[in-house]
Amino acid sequence: MFGIGGILVELLEDGFRGKPKADVNAIVDALLKVSDLVVKYEEIHEMDLNPVLIYEKGLICVDARIILKKKEAHD
Repeated sequence: MFGIGGILVELLEDGFRGKPKADVNAIVDALLKVSDLVVKYEEIHEMDLNPVLIYEKGLICVDARIILKKKEAHD
């Protein structure tokens, strides 16, 4: 799932008037890299990147949390 979160969901649509536009290419690139990561590493169960700050040029992921799947016990 990808989208704006927190209280900003109710406040923002495409940004405040007069602010620079977000770097859509950086967003797409980050989403593709995350997608590749979870495909390559099947042990990833859950990933939370929050907040991701998007600028006119580039973005920064401030915090990330990755939860791995539990290993199955073999008899």
